[in-house]
Amino acid sequence: SGGGIANRYSGSVQIYNNTINSNTSLSYYSGAAIYWQSNLNVDDHYNILAHNTITNNTIDDNAQTGGIHIARGYLSIHGNTIEQNSGYQLYNNNRNGYPDLDARSNWWGSSDEEQIKIAIFDWLDHTQQAIVDYRPFLTQPAAPATLTVTPDSLSFTSESYLAPPEQT
Repeated sequence: SGGGIANRYSGSVQIYNNTINSNTSLSYYSGAAIYWQSNLNVDDHYNILAHNTITNNTIDDNAQTGGIHIARGYLSIHGNTIEQNSGYQLYNNNRNGYPDLDARSNWWGSSDEEQIKIAIFDWLDHTQQAIVDYRPFLTQPAAPATLTVTPDSLSFTSESYLAPPEQT
């Protein structure tokens, strides 16, 4: 299970505007920051991880996934800063044939695409795994989202810096 957040077969889950930092997991099959396991069905597309900072998370017994471990299921991952976790920043354990995991518009600790590929475990590492769609990616850490509440108004702002989409 996760050292920070663990989801196992919950309904629609939306995680916004959190700092998930310096967590430790003791288990080989887990993510120190986030462990995700759900049924793959239409409702899974409402599972969202957005505008979070996920840093400095570790696993005690190996360095497989200090960041986000998708054991099974779908999680839409956008606008996050995901860096400096031990091992992979994102480990996609969904099997080939599952829908691509949508992880576009995140900062992966680098603007170098080769370094980003190394930070993500998916079909590029093992052809039995499903693909992680990480392009376009942020070229610098995501600006923290701010929420301002006054008696008469509510406003939300967030800035993103995207690398250009891949040319086909």
